[in-house]
Formats: sequence, C-alpha cells, structure tokens
Amino acid sequence: MVEIRRPDGSIETLSFEDFEDAVRAGAVGRDTLVRFGPATGNGFAAASSLEVFADLIDDEQGRFEASFHFRRPAWVTIATVALLLAVYAWQLAPGEQLSGAVLVRHGAKSLPHQVELGQWWRLLTASLLHAGWSHIIPNVLYVLYVGWNVESVLGRTGTLLVIVASAVGSMIVSSVATPLPTVGASGITFGLFGAALALGWRYGPWMPDLARKRFGWSVFPFIVYFLVFGAIWSEFVDNFCHLGGLAVGAALGLMLPSVHVESADMFQARWGRALAAMAIVLGVTVAMPAASELGLIGTVRLAPEASVFPQAGYAIHPPRTWDLQEADGAPSWRSHTGAARMTTTAWMEEQEPASRPEVEAVWVAELERSGAIVLPRRMALTPRLPPALRRCFTLEMDLVVDGRPLRALNLGCVRGVHVTTIQFVHPMEHWRTYHRVRQAIIESLELSAPTSLLRAQAHAPAEVSSDRGAALVLAAEFARLGRREEAEQLLAELEVLEPDAAELLYWRLWTELHLGEGRALASDREQMADRLLLLEPDSLPHVALAFDVFLHRQQLGRAREVLDHMRSRWPERSPTLDRIARMAAAGG
Repeated sequence: MVEIRRPDGSIETLSFEDFEDAVRAGAVGRDTLVRFGPATGNGFAAASSLEVFADLIDDEQGRFEASFHFRRPAWVTIATVALLLAVYAWQLAPGEQLSGAVLVRHGAKSLPHQVELGQWWRLLTASLLHAGWSHIIPNVLYVLYVGWNVESVLGRTGTLLVIVASAVGSMIVSSVATPLPTVGASGITFGLFGAALALGWRYGPWMPDLARKRFGWSVFPFIVYFLVFGAIWSEFVDNFCHLGGLAVGAALGLMLPSVHVESADMFQARWGRALAAMAIVLGVTVAMPAASELGLIGTVRLAPEASVFPQAGYAIHPPRTWDLQEADGAPSWRSHTGAARMTTTAWMEEQEPASRPEVEAVWVAELERSGAIVLPRRMALTPRLPPALRRCFTLEMDLVVDGRPLRALNLGCVRGVHVTTIQFVHPMEHWRTYHRVRQAIIESLELSAPTSLLRAQAHAPAEVSSDRGAALVLAAEFARLGRREEAEQLLAELEVLEPDAAELLYWRLWTELHLGEGRALASDREQMADRLLLLEPDSLPHVALAFDVFLHRQQLGRAREVLDHMRSRWPERSPTLDRIARMAAAGG
C-alpha cells in the first residue's frame, strides 16, 4: 500500500496498482509527498524519489533525473585529451624549439597561409598544437574536467560536436580579428565552459546539488578570470580565440538536448550530431581548400593605395598584407607565408632602347648572380596583359636555389630607354595558387611619365621659338620615353628654326632609328650622320649614333671608318665594344 499526503494534510491510502494509475493520470505529481515503507521508511518523501515513479512518468525532467550521473566514462573527452598529448609528443619529437615559425610549419592558425595558400585545415589543427608544457597542461586539465561534466549531460555525440565546433569556431573568430599565428586548445576549453554555462541554465534545477555546482553560474568566475588574464597578457594570449570558443559552446549548449531527455526514437538525432561534427571537419579540410583553389574564397586583396615611384614613372598595388623590403636596392614585397615574393625594378638604358632579348638577359644574369640555376621555359599560366600594357612581355623561368625548386614570372615594359619590370618568385608547389594574385597585381600596374619628363614639361615654353633649349630638352625626354609622335612634332618645329644644330640632328636621327618601328631610314639620313660627325667628332654618343645609321643603311665601309675612330678614341668603352660586336654580326 502507498500513503499519499494531500495539501490539506489528509492522508489517502492507495493500492500499488491505483498509485501507478494516479501517477500515469497526473493525479500524483513529482512533489507529492508519499510514504512507501520499503523505499521511504516511516517518513514521507517526494514521489519523484521513488524509482517506480521515474519508470511510470514519461517527461523530460523525469528521464533526466532518473539517468543523470557522472559515473559513465566520458570517452570523447578522454580521446580528446589523448589526442592533444599525442600531438604534443609529435611536436617535441624533432627536438627543436617551438618557435612561432615552427608552430606555423606544424599547422598553427595563420591567416596568410589560409587565405593565400588555401590551408583552411589550420582552423582545426591549430587547436591541437601547443607552445610548451605551461601551455598544454592547463588546457588538458580543463578539457578533462569540464569536458567530463559536459559529456555527462550531452553524451558522446553532443560533446564531440561542441569540441569540434569550438575548435574551428574559435580559430575563425581569431582569424577575422588578428592575422597573428595562434595555437592551443583554449578555444575548445572555452567552448566547453560555454556549454557548461548554458547547460546549467537549462538543466540545473533537475540536477543534484553537488552536480549543480559544476554548471551554470558556477562556471562564470573561471571564464572571467581567464579572459582578464588574457587581457593582461594580451601579447601572448589570444582572447579573440577564447571569446569565439565561448560563443560557439554556449550556443550549442542552449540548442543541443541532453542525452538523458531523449527518448528511444531520437537515436537518429545522435547520429545527426556526429555527422555535423564530421561535416565541420570535412568542411575545413576538403571543401574550403577546394573552394579556395577555385577562387571562391580566400582572395588576396591588394592595397587600396598604390605604391608610387615617380622618378621611374610607375605605380603598383601590392597585396596589402605583404611586407615591403628591399632586394639589392629595389622595392620588394614578401608574403608572411614565405611562398611569394614580388620585386619591381626600373632602369634607363644609356644610349638606346633595350630589346626584349636584352631585358631577358638581364633577368637571367641577375638570378644567376644570386646563385640560382635558371631554366627559361614555356609559359604554364600565361597572364592576361591589359590594353595599357600591350607592349609589355613576360618570361617564365624555373629556378633551383639551394636545392629548392622555384618558379619565376617576369614582366617587362620597355618605353624608349625606360625599362620597368616586375618579378614574381614562388616555390614550385604554390605556383598555381598565386596565379590570380599575380594577375591582379599586373593589372594594377600603372605606367606614367617619369619625373624627368614632368620637369621638362614644366620648363617648356608655350612657343618653341621663345626657348629652343627647353623645347629640345622636352623633345629628348619624349624620345627617351618612346613617345615618338610628340618628339617628332617638336623636333620638326625646332628644325625650321635651327636646322643644323648638333643636338637637333642627334635626336632626329635617334628618334627615327630607334622609334621607327622597323621603318627604313631615308637615304638623306646618311648626310645627316656625316654632318653630325663633323659637328661632334669628340662625343661618343653622337659618333656611335652615326655608326648605327651607316650600319642600318648597309654602308659597311663608312661604318667601319667610324668604328676605327671609336676604337682609337674610346677603345674600352661599352658603346665601342657593342659596335664591334654589331659590325662582326653584320659581316664587316
């Protein structure tokens, strides 16, 4: 028989069968005082304390109170701790110091590696790495303690989802907030803290007093302590990672049901949580790298403001996260990944425009001088040159530097005697990865007037006749920059005023010879060359130009005479040596 004490103090006695019917009908609640000798002795106790009550009632609180305890092994938590320790042992195996560069190589969170190289798997691996014993020991202890508590409520699949989602979510927040490398399971720890906090709010009233102290607001002081500690030691602690893990864990703690309140027909929901955790892992290890390869995510953004080099007359937008350095005096940008370098150079030829083979020879010589083995090759990924760069050209080369295979792409733009180049160098395995970056940088290149031309334009007169010297300087600068039409227009106006001036003759011949785009020189240009020699016999540039005119006109006898004069006056000068080679090539 079971005795029931009603709210008015009266006692009702029911048979056991009637008591079961009353519980099923809701006439006896969980707080109703009952006395059942074998279970309560001589006193009254809440009906929910009877084992038979939990068997009879079918609500969430009843199921939770009937099955919740800490005795079940938390296998997911134990496996996570074992994995953290195994990974740390792997880190220590080579015997090297766990510096920042080593941690990045092992798989630390590194925004440049994720965005530029598509290594989004770092969002997962970063939480498995640690920077030292003082780093891993607290994390392992808190993961074990808090994880055991959370797993006692959420079960294995729910805890697995919290751990995986917190690991990835914390690193996503950290990636957005700071590009600095991050490692450690503290994102997982804070995810478990957040879940314990939320689970305490939801299920705390149903827990025994001792268990209730491990959840809810009891966890809050630990969260505040570690966040304050992280703020004080912000140089070494990534609080963005902590906050990201806390938010993810708390959100899941509010959404996921306790394993103790699920009925038998909710078995599929548990598999759903396991599949969700697996989907997160596959997302960062397979799907996101594939999307990055297709250019759907992780594009490298160029700096909004161009790096301007007015003296050389060009501007370029480098990637905004690359560091500006100098390589042999030339501006060079390097990625934090160590997998990309871009160098820009500009120079002026001394006497005449450089040809494409000459520029390519300079590229090869510079690389060989730096110790590289250079193998020019056919283009694997030909960049698209915008209309403004239609006269530019590219050369792709395979390199071997200190036994490491690299690949370089050179862009050359020749404007008269002005040469502007961009060189990209990458490890062979990352060549395709940076194709879009190279294309964007090339499209950002802007060629403009160099300082020398701007200065000449500022001093040029409105009327050529008012200052012939300044007008001639401007014409020469137009010619040096390859702007033939403007140079010829000015020279034609000057020729009317002073037809036999030596400098005027020089630049007329120079412009026609070097900027004529393959047009043959008129026969009277030989007479102009003779007059030039007569006026400036002691000027090497003038004499060399006269030689070029005669050689172009196939007047080998006259060219030989001029060359003999150059040999006698300037035997070791580079223009003389160059003309000797040209004469030999022409069969003279």
